[in-house]
Amino acid sequence: MPSVFFKTMQINNLVLKLALIFLLFNYSLIAKGQNIEEVEVLLDKADSAYLKLNYEIVMENAVTAVEKSKPIGYEKGIVKGNYFIALCLSYLGEFEKSFMYIERAEKHSEYLNEHLIDKYYLQYLRAENYDFSDLIPIAKKEYKNASNILEKMEEGFEKEQAFFLLNIALYSLHSYRQEPDLAYEFLKKARKIVQDKKYKGKGSHLDRSLLSIHLGDYFRDNSNLDSAQYYYQETIHTIKDSSNYYLTYAYNGLGDVNDSLGNYKKAISFQKMAIQKAKSTNIQPDLETYYRSLTHLYKKTGNSIKEKEYLTLYSELADSLSFAHNKEKDIILSTLLENKDNKMILLKDSKFKTIILFSCILLIVLLSFLGYFYFQKQKIKQKTRESQILQYKVNDAFQEIINLAKDNSPIFLSRFEEVYPEFTQNLYTKHSNLTSSERVFSAMIFLNFSSKDIAQITFIEHRSVQTKKSRLRKKLNIDPGTNLYQYFKTFS
Repeated sequence: MPSVFFKTMQINNLVLKLALIFLLFNYSLIAKGQNIEEVEVLLDKADSAYLKLNYEIVMENAVTAVEKSKPIGYEKGIVKGNYFIALCLSYLGEFEKSFMYIERAEKHSEYLNEHLIDKYYLQYLRAENYDFSDLIPIAKKEYKNASNILEKMEEGFEKEQAFFLLNIALYSLHSYRQEPDLAYEFLKKARKIVQDKKYKGKGSHLDRSLLSIHLGDYFRDNSNLDSAQYYYQETIHTIKDSSNYYLTYAYNGLGDVNDSLGNYKKAISFQKMAIQKAKSTNIQPDLETYYRSLTHLYKKTGNSIKEKEYLTLYSELADSLSFAHNKEKDIILSTLLENKDNKMILLKDSKFKTIILFSCILLIVLLSFLGYFYFQKQKIKQKTRESQILQYKVNDAFQEIINLAKDNSPIFLSRFEEVYPEFTQNLYTKHSNLTSSERVFSAMIFLNFSSKDIAQITFIEHRSVQTKKSRLRKKLNIDPGTNLYQYFKTFS
Protein backbone atom coordinates (compact mmCIF):
# COMPACT_ATOMS: atom_id res chain seq x y z
CA MET A 1 0.00 0.00 0.00
CA PRO A 2 2.70 2.59 0.83
CA SER A 3 4.33 2.06 -2.56
CA VAL A 4 1.00 2.67 -4.31
CA PHE A 5 0.44 5.79 -2.20
CA PHE A 6 3.87 7.23 -3.08
CA LYS A 7 3.39 6.49 -6.78
CA THR A 8 0.03 8.27 -6.68
CA MET A 9 1.67 11.26 -4.99
CA GLN A 10 4.42 11.36 -7.64
CA ILE A 11 1.85 11.34 -10.44
CA ASN A 12 -0.13 14.11 -8.72
CA ASN A 13 3.04 16.22 -8.34
CA LEU A 14 3.89 15.71 -12.00
CA VAL A 15 0.38 16.78 -13.02
CA LEU A 16 0.65 19.86 -10.82
CA LYS A 17 4.04 20.79 -12.34
CA LEU A 18 2.71 20.37 -15.88
CA ALA A 19 -0.34 22.48 -15.03
CA LEU A 20 1.90 25.17 -13.53
CA ILE A 21 4.15 25.19 -16.63
CA PHE A 22 1.07 25.41 -18.84
CA LEU A 23 -0.29 28.35 -16.83
CA LEU A 24 3.06 30.16 -16.89
CA PHE A 25 3.38 29.59 -20.64
CA ASN A 26 -0.11 30.97 -21.26
CA TYR A 27 0.60 33.90 -18.96
CA SER A 28 3.80 34.70 -20.87
CA LEU A 29 1.88 34.54 -24.15
CA ILE A 30 -0.79 36.88 -22.81
CA ALA A 31 1.87 39.24 -21.40
CA LYS A 32 3.77 39.18 -24.70
CA GLY A 33 0.55 39.88 -26.57
CA GLN A 34 -0.19 42.83 -24.30
CA ASN A 35 3.35 44.17 -24.79
CA ILE A 36 3.00 43.85 -28.57
CA GLU A 37 -0.27 45.79 -28.41
CA GLU A 38 1.49 48.50 -26.37
CA VAL A 39 4.30 48.68 -28.94
CA GLU A 40 1.79 48.95 -31.80
CA VAL A 41 0.10 51.87 -30.03
CA LEU A 42 3.47 53.58 -29.59
CA LEU A 43 4.35 53.08 -33.27
CA ASP A 44 0.97 54.50 -34.32
CA LYS A 45 1.59 57.56 -32.12
CA ALA A 46 5.06 58.01 -33.62
CA ASP A 47 3.65 57.73 -37.13
CA SER A 48 0.87 60.24 -36.43
CA ALA A 49 3.36 62.67 -34.90
CA TYR A 50 5.63 62.27 -37.93
CA LEU A 51 2.78 63.23 -40.28
CA LYS A 52 2.59 66.48 -38.28
CA LEU A 53 6.42 66.73 -38.31
CA ASN A 54 6.42 66.79 -34.51
CA TYR A 55 9.79 65.09 -34.05
CA GLU A 56 9.94 65.37 -30.27
CA ILE A 57 6.86 63.18 -29.88
CA VAL A 58 8.08 60.84 -32.65
CA MET A 59 11.37 60.32 -30.81
CA GLU A 60 9.73 59.81 -27.42
CA ASN A 61 7.37 57.08 -28.67
CA ALA A 62 9.98 55.41 -30.90
CA VAL A 63 12.51 55.05 -28.07
CA THR A 64 9.87 53.51 -25.79
CA ALA A 65 8.74 51.15 -28.58
CA VAL A 66 12.28 49.83 -29.02
CA GLU A 67 12.76 49.40 -25.26
CA LYS A 68 9.53 47.38 -24.97
CA SER A 69 10.20 45.32 -28.12
CA LYS A 70 13.69 44.07 -27.26
CA PRO A 71 12.81 41.82 -24.25
CA ILE A 72 10.05 40.06 -26.21
CA GLY A 73 11.97 39.92 -29.51
CA TYR A 74 9.31 41.87 -31.42
CA GLU A 75 11.18 42.64 -34.64
CA LYS A 76 8.61 45.02 -36.09
CA GLY A 77 8.86 47.25 -33.02
CA ILE A 78 12.68 47.18 -33.09
CA VAL A 79 12.91 47.94 -36.83
CA LYS A 80 10.26 50.65 -37.00
CA GLY A 81 11.32 52.20 -33.69
CA ASN A 82 14.93 52.51 -34.82
CA TYR A 83 13.76 53.88 -38.19
CA PHE A 84 11.76 56.64 -36.51
CA ILE A 85 14.72 57.52 -34.27
CA ALA A 86 17.02 57.67 -37.32
CA LEU A 87 14.46 59.83 -39.13
CA CYS A 88 14.32 62.37 -36.29
CA LEU A 89 18.11 62.52 -36.02
CA SER A 90 18.36 63.10 -39.76
CA TYR A 91 16.00 66.07 -39.68
CA LEU A 92 18.01 67.52 -36.79
CA GLY A 93 21.22 67.22 -38.84
CA GLU A 94 22.68 64.37 -36.73
CA PHE A 95 23.50 62.21 -39.75
CA GLU A 96 26.20 60.06 -38.14
CA LYS A 97 23.83 59.02 -35.34
CA SER A 98 21.04 58.55 -37.87
CA PHE A 99 23.17 56.03 -39.79
CA MET A 100 23.84 54.17 -36.53
CA TYR A 101 20.10 53.59 -35.93
CA ILE A 102 19.52 52.67 -39.59
CA GLU A 103 22.17 49.96 -39.21
CA ARG A 104 20.52 48.70 -36.03
CA ALA A 105 17.25 48.28 -37.91
CA GLU A 106 18.97 46.67 -40.92
CA LYS A 107 20.36 43.86 -38.73
CA HIS A 108 16.90 42.29 -38.87
CA SER A 109 17.33 41.22 -42.49
CA GLU A 110 14.83 38.34 -42.48
CA TYR A 111 12.05 40.62 -41.26
CA LEU A 112 12.99 43.29 -43.83
CA ASN A 113 13.02 40.81 -46.72
CA GLU A 114 9.44 39.93 -45.80
CA HIS A 115 8.42 43.58 -45.30
CA LEU A 116 9.85 45.40 -48.32
CA ILE A 117 8.16 48.71 -47.54
CA ASP A 118 10.13 48.97 -44.28
CA LYS A 119 13.30 47.97 -46.12
CA TYR A 120 12.62 50.68 -48.71
CA TYR A 121 12.16 53.49 -46.17
CA LEU A 122 15.42 52.57 -44.41
CA GLN A 123 17.21 52.64 -47.77
CA TYR A 124 15.49 55.91 -48.72
CA LEU A 125 16.58 57.51 -45.43
CA ARG A 126 20.14 56.31 -45.99
CA ALA A 127 20.14 58.00 -49.43
CA GLU A 128 18.59 61.16 -48.00
CA ASN A 129 21.31 61.39 -45.34
CA TYR A 130 24.02 61.27 -48.01
CA ASP A 131 22.04 63.85 -50.02
CA PHE A 132 21.82 66.23 -47.04
CA SER A 133 25.54 65.69 -46.39
CA ASP A 134 26.33 66.87 -49.97
CA LEU A 135 27.69 63.43 -50.89
CA ILE A 136 25.70 63.51 -54.11
CA PRO A 137 27.22 60.59 -56.11
CA ILE A 138 26.66 58.21 -53.17
CA ALA A 139 23.15 59.60 -52.65
CA LYS A 140 22.29 58.87 -56.30
CA LYS A 141 23.51 55.30 -55.92
CA GLU A 142 21.48 54.77 -52.74
CA TYR A 143 18.32 56.30 -54.28
CA LYS A 144 18.76 53.81 -57.13
CA ASN A 145 18.95 50.97 -54.58
CA ALA A 146 15.73 52.24 -53.02
CA SER A 147 14.07 52.25 -56.44
CA ASN A 148 15.18 48.64 -56.99
CA ILE A 149 13.45 47.61 -53.76
CA LEU A 150 10.23 49.29 -54.90
CA GLU A 151 10.26 47.38 -58.16
CA LYS A 152 9.93 44.12 -56.20
CA MET A 153 6.87 45.30 -54.25
CA GLU A 154 3.28 44.46 -55.07
CA GLU A 155 1.13 47.22 -56.56
CA GLY A 156 -0.83 49.35 -54.13
CA PHE A 157 -0.99 52.69 -52.34
CA GLU A 158 2.15 52.09 -50.25
CA LYS A 159 4.22 51.52 -53.39
CA GLU A 160 2.74 54.59 -55.13
CA GLN A 161 3.40 56.75 -52.08
CA ALA A 162 6.98 55.52 -51.89
CA PHE A 163 7.50 56.33 -55.59
CA PHE A 164 6.04 59.79 -55.00
CA LEU A 165 8.52 60.53 -52.20
CA LEU A 166 11.39 59.16 -54.28
CA ASN A 167 10.54 61.51 -57.16
CA ILE A 168 10.30 64.45 -54.75
CA ALA A 169 13.74 63.59 -53.34
CA LEU A 170 15.26 63.34 -56.83
CA TYR A 171 13.65 66.66 -57.76
CA SER A 172 15.29 68.30 -54.75
CA LEU A 173 18.65 66.70 -55.49
CA HIS A 174 18.75 67.92 -59.10
CA SER A 175 17.27 71.30 -58.19
CA TYR A 176 20.08 71.84 -55.69
CA ARG A 177 22.57 70.80 -58.38
CA GLN A 178 21.15 73.57 -60.59
CA GLU A 179 19.67 71.19 -63.14
CA PRO A 180 16.16 72.71 -63.38
CA ASP A 181 15.00 70.84 -66.49
CA LEU A 182 15.88 67.43 -65.09
CA ALA A 183 14.52 68.40 -61.68
CA TYR A 184 11.17 69.41 -63.18
CA GLU A 185 10.82 65.99 -64.88
CA PHE A 186 10.85 64.32 -61.46
CA LEU A 187 8.40 66.90 -60.16
CA LYS A 188 6.00 66.11 -63.02
CA LYS A 189 6.24 62.39 -62.21
CA ALA A 190 5.37 63.13 -58.58
CA ARG A 191 2.41 65.29 -59.63
CA LYS A 192 1.10 62.55 -61.93
CA ILE A 193 1.07 60.10 -59.02
CA VAL A 194 -0.90 62.27 -56.56
CA GLN A 195 -3.33 63.56 -59.18
CA ASP A 196 -4.60 60.00 -59.73
CA LYS A 197 -8.07 59.69 -58.15
CA LYS A 198 -7.06 56.27 -56.77
CA TYR A 199 -4.27 57.89 -54.72
CA LYS A 200 -5.92 57.65 -51.32
CA GLY A 201 -4.40 56.47 -48.07
CA LYS A 202 -2.58 57.50 -44.93
CA GLY A 203 -0.83 60.83 -45.49
CA SER A 204 -2.04 61.28 -49.07
CA HIS A 205 -3.43 64.76 -48.29
CA LEU A 206 -0.04 65.78 -46.88
CA ASP A 207 1.68 64.45 -50.00
CA ARG A 208 -0.43 66.84 -52.06
CA SER A 209 0.60 69.70 -49.76
CA LEU A 210 4.24 68.70 -50.10
CA LEU A 211 3.88 68.69 -53.89
CA SER A 212 2.34 72.19 -53.79
CA ILE A 213 5.29 73.47 -51.77
CA HIS A 214 7.81 72.09 -54.26
CA LEU A 215 5.84 73.43 -57.22
CA GLY A 216 5.86 76.81 -55.50
CA ASP A 217 9.64 76.55 -55.00
CA TYR A 218 10.19 75.58 -58.64
CA PHE A 219 8.18 78.51 -60.01
CA ARG A 220 9.72 80.92 -57.48
CA ASP A 221 13.23 79.91 -58.53
CA ASN A 222 12.26 80.37 -62.17
CA SER A 223 10.72 83.83 -61.54
CA ASN A 224 7.14 82.75 -62.24
CA LEU A 225 5.87 84.55 -59.14
CA ASP A 226 2.12 84.30 -59.84
CA SER A 227 2.28 80.49 -60.07
CA ALA A 228 4.56 80.31 -57.05
CA GLN A 229 2.16 82.39 -54.96
CA TYR A 230 -0.78 80.22 -56.07
CA TYR A 231 0.85 76.98 -54.93
CA TYR A 232 2.06 78.37 -51.59
CA GLN A 233 -1.42 79.70 -50.81
CA GLU A 234 -2.94 76.39 -51.89
CA THR A 235 -0.72 74.66 -49.31
CA ILE A 236 -1.98 76.94 -46.53
CA HIS A 237 -5.63 76.46 -47.52
CA THR A 238 -5.40 72.64 -47.76
CA ILE A 239 -3.61 72.08 -44.44
CA LYS A 240 -6.27 72.00 -41.75
CA ASP A 241 -3.92 71.37 -38.81
CA SER A 242 -2.26 74.65 -37.82
CA SER A 243 0.59 72.76 -36.11
CA ASN A 244 1.71 71.12 -39.38
CA TYR A 245 5.31 72.04 -40.17
CA TYR A 246 4.70 72.23 -43.92
CA LEU A 247 3.12 75.63 -43.24
CA THR A 248 6.63 76.88 -42.42
CA TYR A 249 7.78 76.30 -45.99
CA ALA A 250 4.65 77.94 -47.41
CA TYR A 251 5.20 81.05 -45.24
CA ASN A 252 8.85 81.23 -46.27
CA GLY A 253 7.90 80.87 -49.92
CA LEU A 254 5.33 83.65 -49.70
CA GLY A 255 7.94 85.78 -47.95
CA ASP A 256 10.32 85.28 -50.89
CA VAL A 257 7.59 86.02 -53.44
CA ASN A 258 6.55 89.26 -51.73
CA ASP A 259 10.22 90.25 -51.42
CA SER A 260 10.61 89.87 -55.19
CA LEU A 261 7.42 91.88 -55.73
CA GLY A 262 8.67 94.67 -53.47
CA ASN A 263 6.02 94.04 -50.79
CA TYR A 264 8.59 94.14 -47.99
CA LYS A 265 6.13 94.55 -45.11
CA LYS A 266 4.26 91.40 -46.14
CA ALA A 267 7.53 89.59 -46.79
CA ILE A 268 8.77 90.36 -43.26
CA SER A 269 5.47 89.20 -41.76
CA PHE A 270 5.59 85.86 -43.59
CA GLN A 271 9.25 85.24 -42.70
CA LYS A 272 8.49 85.91 -39.02
CA MET A 273 5.66 83.38 -39.19
CA ALA A 274 8.09 80.86 -40.70
CA ILE A 275 10.60 81.52 -37.91
CA GLN A 276 7.96 81.09 -35.22
CA LYS A 277 7.00 77.64 -36.54
CA ALA A 278 10.62 76.60 -37.15
CA LYS A 279 11.50 77.43 -33.55
CA SER A 280 8.71 75.16 -32.30
CA THR A 281 10.50 72.10 -33.76
CA ASN A 282 14.10 73.36 -33.51
CA ILE A 283 14.94 72.53 -37.14
CA GLN A 284 17.95 74.82 -37.22
CA PRO A 285 18.92 74.66 -40.93
CA ASP A 286 15.52 76.19 -41.74
CA LEU A 287 16.00 78.88 -39.09
CA GLU A 288 19.34 79.78 -40.66
CA THR A 289 17.61 80.41 -44.02
CA TYR A 290 14.84 82.51 -42.47
CA TYR A 291 17.25 84.62 -40.40
CA ARG A 292 19.22 85.38 -43.55
CA SER A 293 16.04 86.36 -45.43
CA LEU A 294 14.97 88.74 -42.65
CA THR A 295 18.45 90.30 -42.51
CA HIS A 296 18.19 90.93 -46.25
CA LEU A 297 14.66 92.40 -45.92
CA TYR A 298 15.55 94.76 -43.06
CA LYS A 299 18.56 95.95 -45.04
CA LYS A 300 16.23 96.77 -47.95
CA THR A 301 13.85 98.68 -45.70
CA GLY A 302 16.66 100.62 -44.01
CA ASN A 303 15.99 99.22 -40.51
CA SER A 304 19.64 98.91 -39.42
CA ILE A 305 18.80 97.86 -35.82
CA LYS A 306 16.72 94.88 -36.93
CA GLU A 307 19.19 94.12 -39.70
CA LYS A 308 22.00 93.88 -37.14
CA GLU A 309 19.84 91.78 -34.78
CA TYR A 310 19.02 89.14 -37.39
CA LEU A 311 22.50 89.25 -38.92
CA THR A 312 23.89 88.31 -35.50
CA LEU A 313 21.36 85.47 -35.13
CA TYR A 314 22.13 84.26 -38.65
CA SER A 315 25.92 84.45 -38.27
CA GLU A 316 25.98 82.59 -34.95
CA LEU A 317 23.69 79.84 -36.21
CA ALA A 318 25.44 79.58 -39.60
CA ASP A 319 28.85 79.17 -37.95
CA SER A 320 27.52 76.53 -35.58
CA LEU A 321 25.77 74.57 -38.34
CA SER A 322 28.73 74.85 -40.70
CA PHE A 323 31.11 73.39 -38.11
CA ALA A 324 28.69 70.58 -37.20
CA HIS A 325 27.92 69.83 -40.87
CA ASN A 326 31.59 69.62 -41.86
CA LYS A 327 32.36 67.41 -38.88
CA GLU A 328 29.48 65.05 -39.74
CA LYS A 329 30.52 65.03 -43.40
CA ASP A 330 34.15 64.16 -42.56
CA ILE A 331 33.07 61.23 -40.39
CA ILE A 332 30.64 59.90 -43.01
CA LEU A 333 33.21 60.38 -45.78
CA SER A 334 35.91 58.48 -43.90
CA THR A 335 33.46 55.60 -43.39
CA LEU A 336 32.50 55.62 -47.05
CA LEU A 337 36.11 55.51 -48.23
CA GLU A 338 36.63 52.21 -46.44
CA ASN A 339 34.52 50.70 -49.22
CA LYS A 340 36.33 50.29 -52.57
CA ASP A 341 33.14 50.75 -54.66
CA ASN A 342 32.32 54.00 -52.88
CA LYS A 343 35.87 55.23 -53.47
CA MET A 344 35.41 54.83 -57.21
CA ILE A 345 32.06 56.61 -57.19
CA LEU A 346 33.44 59.54 -55.23
CA LEU A 347 36.47 59.85 -57.49
CA LYS A 348 34.17 60.44 -60.45
CA ASP A 349 32.60 63.48 -58.86
CA SER A 350 34.31 66.82 -59.42
CA LYS A 351 33.91 67.93 -55.84
CA PHE A 352 35.88 64.98 -54.59
CA LYS A 353 38.45 65.45 -57.30
CA THR A 354 38.98 68.90 -55.82
CA ILE A 355 39.39 67.43 -52.35
CA ILE A 356 41.95 64.95 -53.65
CA LEU A 357 43.71 67.73 -55.56
CA PHE A 358 44.18 69.80 -52.42
CA SER A 359 45.27 66.70 -50.48
CA CYS A 360 47.97 66.21 -53.11
CA ILE A 361 48.98 69.86 -52.78
CA LEU A 362 49.39 69.46 -49.02
CA LEU A 363 51.52 66.39 -49.65
CA ILE A 364 53.69 68.40 -52.05
CA VAL A 365 54.16 71.03 -49.33
CA LEU A 366 55.38 68.39 -46.93
CA LEU A 367 57.76 66.88 -49.47
CA SER A 368 59.06 70.33 -50.38
CA PHE A 369 60.05 71.11 -46.82
CA LEU A 370 61.68 67.72 -46.41
CA GLY A 371 63.60 68.31 -49.63
CA TYR A 372 64.82 71.66 -48.28
CA PHE A 373 66.66 69.96 -45.46
CA TYR A 374 67.99 66.94 -47.34
CA PHE A 375 68.61 68.28 -50.84
CA GLN A 376 70.18 71.73 -50.75
CA LYS A 377 70.58 71.72 -54.51
CA GLN A 378 66.76 71.67 -54.87
CA LYS A 379 66.27 75.13 -53.29
CA ILE A 380 65.27 76.84 -56.54
CA LYS A 381 62.91 74.06 -57.49
CA GLN A 382 61.42 74.10 -54.01
CA LYS A 383 60.70 77.82 -54.20
CA THR A 384 58.95 77.26 -57.52
CA ARG A 385 56.77 74.62 -55.92
CA GLU A 386 55.98 76.91 -53.01
CA SER A 387 54.96 79.70 -55.35
CA GLN A 388 52.61 77.29 -57.13
CA ILE A 389 51.18 76.16 -53.85
CA LEU A 390 50.56 79.79 -52.88
CA GLN A 391 48.08 79.96 -55.77
CA TYR A 392 45.97 77.30 -54.07
CA LYS A 393 44.22 77.49 -50.75
CA VAL A 394 47.10 76.96 -48.29
CA ASN A 395 48.56 80.41 -47.57
CA ASP A 396 47.74 83.53 -45.67
CA ALA A 397 47.18 85.70 -48.74
CA PHE A 398 44.47 83.37 -49.98
CA GLN A 399 42.77 83.30 -46.58
CA GLU A 400 42.94 87.08 -46.45
CA ILE A 401 41.14 87.32 -49.81
CA ILE A 402 38.50 84.79 -48.71
CA ASN A 403 37.85 86.81 -45.54
CA LEU A 404 37.60 90.06 -47.53
CA ALA A 405 35.09 88.40 -49.87
CA LYS A 406 33.00 87.06 -46.98
CA ASP A 407 32.98 90.54 -45.40
CA ASN A 408 31.92 92.03 -48.76
CA SER A 409 34.86 94.41 -48.32
CA PRO A 410 35.36 97.28 -50.83
CA ILE A 411 39.11 96.43 -51.05
CA PHE A 412 38.42 92.80 -52.01
CA LEU A 413 38.83 93.37 -55.77
CA SER A 414 42.08 95.36 -55.56
CA ARG A 415 43.67 92.82 -53.18
CA PHE A 416 42.48 89.92 -55.36
CA GLU A 417 44.06 91.49 -58.45
CA GLU A 418 47.37 91.86 -56.57
CA VAL A 419 47.47 88.18 -55.64
CA TYR A 420 46.21 86.89 -59.01
CA PRO A 421 47.85 89.18 -61.57
CA GLU A 422 47.87 86.59 -64.37
CA PHE A 423 44.14 85.95 -64.09
CA THR A 424 43.46 89.69 -63.84
CA GLN A 425 45.54 90.52 -66.92
CA ASN A 426 43.89 87.81 -69.02
CA LEU A 427 40.42 88.87 -67.89
CA TYR A 428 41.10 92.52 -68.79
CA THR A 429 42.62 91.53 -72.14
CA LYS A 430 39.82 89.22 -73.24
CA HIS A 431 36.89 91.01 -71.62
CA SER A 432 37.68 94.69 -71.17
CA ASN A 433 33.96 95.55 -71.18
CA LEU A 434 33.27 94.11 -67.69
CA THR A 435 32.12 96.51 -64.99
CA SER A 436 33.69 96.63 -61.53
CA SER A 437 30.82 94.64 -59.97
CA GLU A 438 31.12 92.01 -62.73
CA ARG A 439 34.85 91.67 -62.04
CA VAL A 440 34.06 91.16 -58.33
CA PHE A 441 31.49 88.50 -59.29
CA SER A 442 34.02 86.84 -61.63
CA ALA A 443 36.66 86.84 -58.88
CA MET A 444 34.28 85.06 -56.48
CA ILE A 445 33.55 82.41 -59.09
CA PHE A 446 37.30 81.99 -59.74
CA LEU A 447 37.78 81.42 -55.99
CA ASN A 448 35.20 78.61 -56.28
CA PHE A 449 32.52 80.22 -54.12
CA SER A 450 29.24 78.34 -54.60
CA SER A 451 26.08 80.14 -55.69
CA LYS A 452 24.76 79.68 -52.16
CA ASP A 453 27.92 81.27 -50.70
CA ILE A 454 27.71 84.25 -53.06
CA ALA A 455 24.03 84.73 -52.21
CA GLN A 456 24.82 84.79 -48.49
CA ILE A 457 27.80 87.14 -48.86
CA THR A 458 26.03 89.66 -51.09
CA PHE A 459 22.60 89.34 -49.41
CA ILE A 460 20.75 88.39 -52.58
CA GLU A 461 18.53 85.45 -53.47
CA HIS A 462 20.04 82.22 -54.76
CA ARG A 463 18.11 82.56 -58.01
CA SER A 464 19.49 86.09 -58.45
CA VAL A 465 23.00 84.61 -58.46
CA GLN A 466 21.94 82.20 -61.21
CA THR A 467 20.51 85.12 -63.20
CA LYS A 468 23.78 87.05 -62.80
CA LYS A 469 25.71 84.02 -64.03
CA SER A 470 23.51 83.77 -67.13
CA ARG A 471 23.99 87.48 -67.88
CA LEU A 472 27.75 87.18 -67.36
CA ARG A 473 27.94 84.26 -69.82
CA LYS A 474 26.16 86.42 -72.42
CA LYS A 475 28.56 89.31 -71.83
CA LEU A 476 31.56 86.95 -72.03
CA ASN A 477 30.05 85.60 -75.26
CA ILE A 478 30.36 81.98 -74.15
CA ASP A 479 27.97 79.04 -74.42
CA PRO A 480 25.07 79.08 -71.86
CA GLY A 481 26.09 75.65 -70.59
CA THR A 482 29.71 76.61 -69.92
CA ASN A 483 30.95 76.13 -66.36
CA LEU A 484 32.18 79.61 -65.37
CA TYR A 485 34.61 78.28 -62.77
CA GLN A 486 36.32 75.99 -65.30
CA TYR A 487 36.34 78.81 -67.88
CA PHE A 488 38.02 81.25 -65.51
CA LYS A 489 40.56 78.65 -64.42
CA THR A 490 41.99 78.71 -67.98
CA PHE A 491 42.99 82.34 -67.36
CA SER A 492 45.58 81.47 -64.69
